[in-house]
Amino acid sequence: MKKLDKNFWKNKKILITGHSGFKGKWLSSLLKQLKSDVYGISRKGRKDNLIKSFKSDLKNINNVKKIIEKIKPEIVFHLAAQPIVSVSYKKPRDTFDNNIFGLVNLFEILRNQKSLRAIIVVTTDKCYKIEANSKKVLTESSPLGGNDPYCASKACVEILSNSYLKSFFLKKNIGLATARAGNLVGGNDFGKDRIIPDLFNAKRKNSHVFLRNPKSSRPWHHVIDVIYGYCLLAQNLFKNPKKYSGPWNFAKKEKKEMLVLELARIFLSEIKYKKKINFYKGSFNEEKKYVLSSKKSHSLLGWMPIYGKKKIIIETACWYNDYLNYSSNSNKLMLKHLKKYLDNIN
Repeated sequence: MKKLDKNFWKNKKILITGHSGFKGKWLSSLLKQLKSDVYGISRKGRKDNLIKSFKSDLKNINNVKKIIEKIKPEIVFHLAAQPIVSVSYKKPRDTFDNNIFGLVNLFEILRNQKSLRAIIVVTTDKCYKIEANSKKVLTESSPLGGNDPYCASKACVEILSNSYLKSFFLKKNIGLATARAGNLVGGNDFGKDRIIPDLFNAKRKNSHVFLRNPKSSRPWHHVIDVIYGYCLLAQNLFKNPKKYSGPWNFAKKEKKEMLVLELARIFLSEIKYKKKINFYKGSFNEEKKYVLSSKKSHSLLGWMPIYGKKKIIIETACWYNDYLNYSSNSNKLMLKHLKKYLDNIN
């Protein structure tokens, strides 16, 4: 893994949309470790004092514009979105409103910001068109698609980002890249209909363990590995917007992905919860397999995950064990685990 340039990040003005979410909390913690000047916008806001937080919906364009003009960011990480597939079936219109039109508002504001040099739009591997029983590895040039509202909204985000890049941002020497990663796991995730939080909550409540789609495989990644990749991308994008703009995959080199059932067994073993695993059929369709190619980010960014597929689950379980046994202060635990990760790189 190529190391981040600490001198580059020191005192940089960084804006994170969706900073109160799972990835947003880890990203803001990493940037604070790099001594950046970090700001966040989200609908929920944040109660901690880790970064300077603003509470706003991106659909409120006038309010967001006032906040951004006050911050004058140099780099923007856009994470704000409706991120849950199951919710997109129940609230498709809300999903499209948040994921597409919230981004349109953000781009409309950012394209007039003189301080801005780089934008990272975080999407997902689910932006790709997945053919039935396909074994094809997905590259950045693979067709976009989406059979459910969430996936379709993310494919639209990719098209929208490319449009604004070519029409507006590159002309002003502002870099814009999209970051596509698979299923992220890690501590401090308490999201709805997500496997690790569901397993952890089963232990906390001493309840039964349920899994849907146990034989499905996913390109699992540790959240710190991936947010580190986002920062490598932003650093290069800032310096050379023309070369580094566009879509980027973030995935491991391992060809054989881990099944949902295998992940569950490792995690439950690490948190010492010996309940029988029960299976159920989900109320919505999910593709069984995603395989991403990250040759581009490996070769051009020098990004390479340092956690292997089993280590990913062990490190995640370690965070939740610390949370249960030693401290419920999630910020302190994130900083502890980030320091451990950064020491491994150094």
